[in-house]
Amino acid sequence: MADAMPQQSSDMTIKATAHITPKKALINDEVFVEAPGIVRATYEKLEMGYPKFFKMDRMCKLGVLGVDMLLRSVDATRFADDEIGLLFSNSDSSLESDVKHQQSIDEGAASPAIFVYTLPNIVLGEIGIRQKWYGEQLFTVTPEPDAEFLVQVVQSWFQMNKAKACVVGWINSLSDDFEAAFIWIENQENGGGIPLTALNLKQIISTHGRLEREA
Repeated sequence: MADAMPQQSSDMTIKATAHITPKKALINDEVFVEAPGIVRATYEKLEMGYPKFFKMDRMCKLGVLGVDMLLRSVDATRFADDEIGLLFSNSDSSLESDVKHQQSIDEGAASPAIFVYTLPNIVLGEIGIRQKWYGEQLFTVTPEPDAEFLVQVVQSWFQMNKAKACVVGWINSLSDDFEAAFIWIENQENGGGIPLTALNLKQIISTHGRLEREA
């Protein structure tokens, strides 16, 4: 996990991280899986037994896997099903599924199974269904991770008592060089973790590039 940086923000604390790159899946910067076909390999390592997984587009698969990975190192059962927020962002929206949907239209056989994934926030719904979480959800599309905005949203949810824990995610899935980062944040200090700041959050999200360079 990234080293702590200054500018502590209230009692918001980063408790766990997960990353998925085309070659590796990591929990708290420790390799969890390293294998070809990383999406399928991570699913098998998690022993999810979740047949619906194979009907999802890749962005949803990455989101579902990333949250399950986080839950390997945090105890979500301490929170009610409406106390965990999901705050995700990317720069490509649902373009990967949009392209596939347009191709199916051009071929004269539009597929409802593809069409359902032509909104980026569907990943939040898939995570909510799997985990049975019904808390706050927001998906934004920005050219690059807007860490300051993400911290502000988490802080507002906590201050308004809309959430007591939150998963922040950054997922881009448009080519074989996909990237996915997930951060578990809590609103109290229970030992361990690092302060939630824009600098810390941005550093964790940008770990993807370093991982690929080191591969």
